[in-house]
Amino acid sequence: MAQKIQAWKNFCDSIKGDPIEPLKAIREHCLNYQETKYDIGVLTESMRTLCLTKQKEHESLVDFTKRFKVASDIFTSHIGGPIYFSKIVDGKAETMKMIQTRLKKKKGQSENK
Repeated sequence: MAQKIQAWKNFCDSIKGDPIEPLKAIREHCLNYQETKYDIGVLTESMRTLCLTKQKEHESLVDFTKRFKVASDIFTSHIGGPIYFSKIVDGKAETMKMIQTRLKKKKGQSENK
């Protein structure tokens, strides 16, 4: 693994002499499957892992949360950012605006009385 990390083109610039950067590089290398597998296969596998993650029978909630967070981080790193469901998120934003408008109207009516 050390040879693969040293083979990266930015090894000398960012990693050498810094104690934190090698740990980040090792994590990135361990989570990066794209060297040997097709992109869509990696994406599908990480999505499947995230969706099917559930708490095991004798597993604590803390351990399950850690596993879920790792699966979520891996999936997010493969897709390049968070998933944005525009229809749902925009719909909720419009709903929140409508509720706030109604509350302001009610507050204005109660102050006028």
